Amino acid sequence: MLDAPPKKGSLAEPGPWWLKRPLHVLVSNDAARRSSREAVSHVQGGPLPPGSVLDSCNGFCVCSPELTFVQMATVFSLARLIELGFELCGTYDAADGDVRECMPLTSVDKLASYVASLGRVHGKRKAARALRYVANGSASPRETTLTMLLCLPYALGGYGIEMPLLNRRIDLTRRARRISGRNYLVCDLFWPDAMLDVEYDGGKHADPGQMSKDSMRRDALLSMGIAVVTVTKWQLDDGGGLNGIAHVVAHRLGKQLRYKDPEFTRVNLDLRSELLGRR
Repeated sequence: MLDAPPKKGSLAEPGPWWLKRPLHVLVSNDAARRSSREAVSHVQGGPLPPGSVLDSCNGFCVCSPELTFVQMATVFSLARLIELGFELCGTYDAADGDVRECMPLTSVDKLASYVASLGRVHGKRKAARALRYVANGSASPRETTLTMLLCLPYALGGYGIEMPLLNRRIDLTRRARRISGRNYLVCDLFWPDAMLDVEYDGGKHADPGQMSKDSMRRDALLSMGIAVVTVTKWQLDDGGGLNGIAHVVAHRLGKQLRYKDPEFTRVNLDLRSELLGRR
């Protein structure tokens, strides 16, 4: 562990000093636990797969993203755990409340392989269930929320639509390049079999320049036979607005939504509250 800079008249507290207290630390048995305001000890009695603990190169070790995912299965709801899976496998970090771009910490395949390699560990079954609904490549918390609301099964509050490819690169034809002025475009939620792109637009104000770019983008994709559906912040926040989007997407995919009310509306509202209540 790194030590914090010494405070005048007191002993230095154990580091890493820049992390929020109390720290949560793994120990091998009950005898190794210590009572402290600085740290909360958790016993990990059995062996862990290789790569479960990583050297931070800052004087202390940290749990791998895969082990962290299983650990959080013991304290998170299923929806929150799925959301965490999207973040770990996505290109954003929202851990401190602010969203920043980053490289993915892991992937769905790596998480699934790690969970499968575990023995009888608390959280394993829930982690495996959550991974059935996680996808790689989400670029923001809002994209994650939109994907979960559209794709989780009815019983979990979603519309049961098949999982799209997230932030899929589309190489443009010569004609589409002339329209857009670009060699490729990236689709937020893309269903290749249905040639459907769903875009999340979180902008609060109408920027004429951006509107022109969006129009050229849409025309370029349409020239390749790709339909574009835009979801605004208002539609994502409004249950009725997103319900309409879900029916449009389902129709394009050749799927008929068959949820039963009032049961579905109740669990859908619960899911929306959990995902959107923090934002």
